[in-house]
Amino acid sequence: MYYYQCERDGPYLKQRPKGCMSHDKRRQVPIGGTDDFGDYTYECRQKYDGTIQMCSVGCIHKGKHYKIGEQWPVRIRSASFSGKLLSRLLSFYLENPILLRAPLSVVRNANFPFLNLFCL
Repeated sequence: MYYYQCERDGPYLKQRPKGCMSHDKRRQVPIGGTDDFGDYTYECRQKYDGTIQMCSVGCIHKGKHYKIGEQWPVRIRSASFSGKLLSRLLSFYLENPILLRAPLSVVRNANFPFLNLFCL
C-alpha cells in the first residue's frame, strides 16, 4: 500500500506516488525510507516498472539491527551442552533429506564461546 501527492503539471493536476504506508498503517514512509515492524526492517522501494512496495531489508535481534546476510552469535553456556546441541542438530539435518540441498556450515572460534550454525 502506498500514498500519493497531488501535484500541478502545467494546467493539469496529477497524482504522483510518494511513498509507502507502514505495516500498521499509521505512518507514511517516503521512497527510500525504512520502517521497523516486529523483528524486521522494511524499506519503501520503487521498482523498475513504477510499482512501490515495502521490502524486507533486515532483522532485529535483541534491539540490534542486522542487514541481509549479517549474522549474530548464539551463546552456548557449556562445552558439553554445545556438543549435545551440535550432535542433535547434525542428526536432524542428516535425517531430513530435503535439508541436504543446503550445505550446513559450523563455525567455532576459540576466542569466543559462540557456535554459529547457518545454511549457505
